[in-house]
Amino acid sequence: MRRAFAVAIAVLVLSAALASSAGAGFYRGGGHGIRVSIMVKGDRVLAVTVSAPLYCTRAGREHRRRPHRVFYGAKNPDGSVMTEGPAVFRLDSQHRFELPPSTAPEEPGYYARERFAGQVHHGAVTGRFSYRQVYERSSRVCQTGRYVARRPHVERPRFPALVHFRAVRQ
Repeated sequence: MRRAFAVAIAVLVLSAALASSAGAGFYRGGGHGIRVSIMVKGDRVLAVTVSAPLYCTRAGREHRRRPHRVFYGAKNPDGSVMTEGPAVFRLDSQHRFELPPSTAPEEPGYYARERFAGQVHHGAVTGRFSYRQVYERSSRVCQTGRYVARRPHVERPRFPALVHFRAVRQ
């Protein structure tokens, strides 16, 4: 009887430990034109790196495409990503996370808006990312997601400019 009770307690403790570490690890993947790397530990997202192209227009015409890379998280003095420390995002009860939308002006005539959200599944992280910056002086707009031509030589942004991704556990 004691032995059965001890085995039951051991199984219960082991299953609780495994459940608390479910989804922990390093995830890497992407989608159409986007690459992501995400470090998850327990109920915290510790670091995220996103690389996606920005499509830029000037005076309504697409004029260039440039890379955009963003990092969310904390780094050690040697440049490596901290594996202990503050969470960039906390997972909610459905294992979802989201960066609060930002629209803070950085300088007069310029603003940037970004959005990053996702959900941790067993063995994968899925989500979406968008970034848009507007330079009013030069009438230049850069954003994730392609522009759609409505008429020849006049392009309109496709909204929302969300880029979807899927990262699998490494």
